[in-house]
Amino acid sequence: MILKPAKINLKDPIRWKDVSPLFQPKEILSPDTLRTPHCVDIPTLILVNELALYVDKPVLVNHGNNHRRGVRSSREQVDIIKKFGGAPNSMHVAGKAFDITIQGMTLAETAQAMEDIGFTFIKIYESANFVHGDNRNLILV
Repeated sequence: MILKPAKINLKDPIRWKDVSPLFQPKEILSPDTLRTPHCVDIPTLILVNELALYVDKPVLVNHGNNHRRGVRSSREQVDIIKKFGGAPNSMHVAGKAFDITIQGMTLAETAQAMEDIGFTFIKIYESANFVHGDNRNLILV
């Protein structure tokens, strides 16, 4: 039996804090998704919080000029495809993916930590200096 993962309404700050005590919405969501009522996948949001606890180091998703490494809108995904390539059916748009950098860890160490805590798909992007992790194959039973 495959169940659909639960979603969280990003306009509900009390619920967000319950699910993501270590990250503010602006650290996870793109500018578009902060302004519109998009949803993020709760198990994936919990995983990124678990990752931060597991490594006990700063975990960066949206930082500096990189504001589209977490959950993003379809419009933002089209822009990314035009500039860099990518998937039209991105897990980022589904709220199930993060591009992560961990301060003080190599990309290989970051990928291993992400695997250890349960991301189901991991890919290292050395030229961009981040590791993509998502839950495309997560099955809740």
